[in-house]
Amino acid sequence: YVKSYFISKSINIDKIKEETGIYGSNDQIKERKSVSITLDQSLNQYISIFNYGAVVFFNIPEALHIEHINNIKELTNPLMVDQDIQSDYYKIIINENLEKPSIIKAEHVNIQQLDSNNITIIGSVMAQSVALDYYSFIVEQSLQNFSGKINSLENGGDSKIQNEILQKFNSSNISVLTNVLSKLGIFEGNDAAWDNADYYYTWESLRKEFEIDLRYRDLSLKLDVVNDNTRFFIEMLQFEKSYKMEK
Repeated sequence: YVKSYFISKSINIDKIKEETGIYGSNDQIKERKSVSITLDQSLNQYISIFNYGAVVFFNIPEALHIEHINNIKELTNPLMVDQDIQSDYYKIIINENLEKPSIIKAEHVNIQQLDSNNITIIGSVMAQSVALDYYSFIVEQSLQNFSGKINSLENGGDSKIQNEILQKFNSSNISVLTNVLSKLGIFEGNDAAWDNADYYYTWESLRKEFEIDLRYRDLSLKLDVVNDNTRFFIEMLQFEKSYKMEK
C-alpha cells in the first residue's frame, strides 16, 4: 500500500541526496523534483520525497511514518502543523502474470512489478494529488472568508475589511499559483513514462483516476473567484478612503 502526506511547502531534497544525508547509505532514485529511498527492497519498502513538500511511503508500517517525517522535518520550510497536514491512501497489487502493464482502479493499482519506474510514476501522482488537496483547502478557506464578508454586505452589515487581510489573501493566491504551476509540475511529463509506452499508460491512467487535470482546473477557477473578490474589496477600500479625504 501507499500513503502520501503533504507536510511542508518546501523540502530541501538536495540535502537528502548527499552521501552524508539522513538516507545517504540507502540506494536512491534521484529525480529533479524528488528522491526515492530504498529501505528494504525485499519488502518493497520505499520513501519518495518531493521538493514541493510531499512524502510518499510504499509498504512501510504506518506506525513508522512519524519517525521518518521527523527525520525529514529539519529540511522543511515550514513544517505544517498537524491539523493542516493532508494525507491520502492507495493500494498496490503486484501480479507478475498481468497481461497489461497495469490495471487502474479507484482503490488500487495492479502492476507487474514495483520497479524504479513504477515507484517514480506512482509516487509523483500521489504526491501531486495530496499537494492539490492542501492548496484546494487553502483556497476554499479564502472563499469561505470572503463569502462571510459578502453576506454581511448584502444584509446591510459592516463592509470593512482590513487592508493587511487583503494583502494576505493576495500573497496567498500568488503563493498557490507559484507552488502549483512551477513546483508541482502539473503539466510536465514524467521521464519514466516518456521512455516506455507501458509506463506512459500507467502514468496517464493514474492521472485520470486521481483527476489531476480536473482538480487543477477547479482550483484555478476558485482562485479566479478569490482574486475577483480581492479586487472588489480593494476598490471598496480605495473608495472609502477617497470619500473620507473629500470630507
